[in-house]
Amino acid sequence: MLNYPSSDSTEYRYDPLGRRIAKLSQGKTTLYGWDGDVLAFETQDDAAVHYLFEPGSFIPLAQVHTDAIQGVKVPAWNQYNPYDPERDPLLQAGPEPSAPRAVYYYHADHLGTPQALTDAQGQLALEMDYQAWGEAREVIAEVAASAGIRNPLRFQGQYHDDESGLHYNRYRYYDPEIGRFISRDPIGLLGDINIHSYAPNPVGWIDPLGLARCPCNPCSKYDVGPYDELKRRSASGDNLDIHHAMQKHPASQVVVGYDPKTAPSIAVPAGEHEQIPTRKGVYTGTARDLLASDIRDLRKHTGASNECLQRLISLNKEMYPAAFKK
Repeated sequence: MLNYPSSDSTEYRYDPLGRRIAKLSQGKTTLYGWDGDVLAFETQDDAAVHYLFEPGSFIPLAQVHTDAIQGVKVPAWNQYNPYDPERDPLLQAGPEPSAPRAVYYYHADHLGTPQALTDAQGQLALEMDYQAWGEAREVIAEVAASAGIRNPLRFQGQYHDDESGLHYNRYRYYDPEIGRFISRDPIGLLGDINIHSYAPNPVGWIDPLGLARCPCNPCSKYDVGPYDELKRRSASGDNLDIHHAMQKHPASQVVVGYDPKTAPSIAVPAGEHEQIPTRKGVYTGTARDLLASDIRDLRKHTGASNECLQRLISLNKEMYPAAFKK
């Protein structure tokens, strides 16, 4: 229940799984339907909006506007009115679906956060502008505004409530002005010493359920890339070490402009990383010899595929062409 100084209030209702299924605000009722933990639709008296997402994710693809979804009244089965499958409305054929009134397509950024909506003709209907922690400003085209087009979706898994300014984040509520959950972590201190934190970096991390933050593009075993990029994508507990290849100590001696922060690297399981010999002391060979030796060590001590190792070789040659010039 959300109370206002004017004595008005907004009431929220939830199902046994904690999913919000209704909002009663200023005389209007909005009902919500779910597909697991993903919002499937919202409906009011006069219209409904269905949300389509990328499979297995919270990244929105489209809004489909239709007629309002009609509820089904189920009889109260009891000893005086025993259950009869032939009278169960949930087992009967439903009404024929009507054609959509309109379809609008989402355009999202690297985090899956909506940036714009376009109509079937590709015309811009709505554009979003965000602060770092998700506070948003909508710019709505005149035609779209008259049609009641809006976008309540924010960071992955979040739904913006106009009446409070908060984002419903499935298991918790998030305040974009302060970049923190206002609800405590359901598992308390077992989750983190900071029970209201959202993510360490809002431009690279998400928390679709309000339960566990994660990098938007998590680092996987044997991923290849610049050291700082792999380090940013690596999460605590993933059991991966970011290994410089060429190794940084000898590479800094033979490659002009070598920077270990951005140098070519590969993510390897911690147990395998311990087996790779560390090169110390003065190095007198060439960059080509060093890279070849490091690749041999990776073949011997890790499960990295030939494809991954070839990407690592190519990245070194792209970043340091002078060092590998024949």
